[in-house]
Amino acid sequence: MDEYDLSEFEDEMLFSENGQQTIQERIAELKAEESVVDSTYAEHQKLLKDAIAFVHFDAPSAKSNMVEALVHRDDLDQIDRGQYIHIHCIKDHKEYTGRIVEGPFFDPDALKRAATIADAWMGSGGSSNAEFARSVPIMRQNLEKAGRDPKKFPISKRVFLSVHERADVARAECHHWFTTVYHNPNGADASGVHGTPEQVRARLEELVAHGADHLLLNPVCRHAEQVEALAAIVGLS
Repeated sequence: MDEYDLSEFEDEMLFSENGQQTIQERIAELKAEESVVDSTYAEHQKLLKDAIAFVHFDAPSAKSNMVEALVHRDDLDQIDRGQYIHIHCIKDHKEYTGRIVEGPFFDPDALKRAATIADAWMGSGGSSNAEFARSVPIMRQNLEKAGRDPKKFPISKRVFLSVHERADVARAECHHWFTTVYHNPNGADASGVHGTPEQVRARLEELVAHGADHLLLNPVCRHAEQVEALAAIVGLS
């Protein structure tokens, strides 16, 4: 705020939202507000400098406890599944703690450990099929670095699925399961497999093409019926 010589008017009164004030009182009030704004701006700039992601909080009416965070691709190596993160809200100045449950990333340390000491590796049922496809080549590279033969190392994927002659029914069942169990409605399409027998077979063959030589198939409902359907899909009925 520019400085002006208002000494001759300093006793003159004016009316503002805070009641009757002198001009000098009003100027002092505005300067104080400016100071607060400057301080808040500086705080926000520091947070922006240190942040690796920016969070979009759900609306109050949202049914999921999940929030979306935008991460620059250069920072993806700092993000691991299951990692706890610190969230600062610039609106209410409260501190929150979150946990990463999905995203376009993998846990390179876990893959390296598995390649070094494990007898096999299985992609979790909650991880996306795309994430599994990205992880398999990395696992094989780690196996080679550890002096192990990738062809002799079993790679598996757990699959939550629903098979039905009507694809919409199968998707609804899978969506309900991921929503109520994982609290992740998007997992039905990203991680699950659903559809008619032909569609499910095609999706499972995609996972095999991505490197799975074993699949742990988990029907989410109508278990006996779906075991029969799965047997028919693979030619065992």
